[in-house]
Amino acid sequence: MASSPSTEAPPRSWFKSWLASPRVSRLIAGCLIVVLIGIIALESQSLWSEWRLLLSDLGETERSTVIGYREITPLMSYAQRPPNWFHDEPGESLLWQRWVDGVGHRWFHLGKGDLDPSHITGSDFPFHSRPIDDPIIETQGGEIWTRLPGQATVVVAKLGDATCVYPLPVLAKVQVVNDVIQGHPYLIVCDCHSPVGQAVSVYDALWDGRRATMAATGYYFDQHPLLYDRRTQSLWREQDDGLVSMAGKAKGTRLARLEKPVPTAWKDCIGRAETVRLVVGADRSRELPTD
Repeated sequence: MASSPSTEAPPRSWFKSWLASPRVSRLIAGCLIVVLIGIIALESQSLWSEWRLLLSDLGETERSTVIGYREITPLMSYAQRPPNWFHDEPGESLLWQRWVDGVGHRWFHLGKGDLDPSHITGSDFPFHSRPIDDPIIETQGGEIWTRLPGQATVVVAKLGDATCVYPLPVLAKVQVVNDVIQGHPYLIVCDCHSPVGQAVSVYDALWDGRRATMAATGYYFDQHPLLYDRRTQSLWREQDDGLVSMAGKAKGTRLARLEKPVPTAWKDCIGRAETVRLVVGADRSRELPTD
């Protein structure tokens, strides 16, 4: 009698049995999850880097936007500094100032020994910065106000009852702003050789009961801007506690520093409750002050 075919399942290999065990299945699933998490993490880092790069590009585009500040561009000068740009004459020392058409060379007249020329650099550049003597102002809106990017760097000074905002690109171009707030004179000076957070100083510009107006000489003394006042043509430099005249008729005179405003973003100024006074340029239609 023929035997019937066997209905038993073929024996499973030890490998298939091992794979089928719950413990190994959980181990494999865990490994797959770890690999998947790793892939996601790597992709996330790449996406995050690309996102940060995109934000950086957008920020740089915003910061480089042409705003249209008025009349802050330095003047081109074709005059070359003469070989005797600093020299002694009987009773005084002379520092070359600039060339004036129809007049010739102009000089700063200093006391002998007031200034060590070995500490002086500059004034051989083709551009001559012009201070702002009559600021153009916008408050609570305006052509420049609405175009200024939120990330634009500005400095804010509380002068009297006014919140005065000075865009850093404006200060870097003009170096000096002679401002008047509620009848009181102030001086805002930008030292482009200093770190951004320490570059701007605000001074009380009341000198002997009169307004002192300043301009940049184009020279630097120990890498800091050398200024001159229009009243006496004396030379001034910033020191720790104020703006000090170091040469000329006003030698030894000091203007008190009121503050060193920390740069901030324009977007942080817009929502202030008080009126914001934004300097957007210079009015060059008026005569230069002589005080």
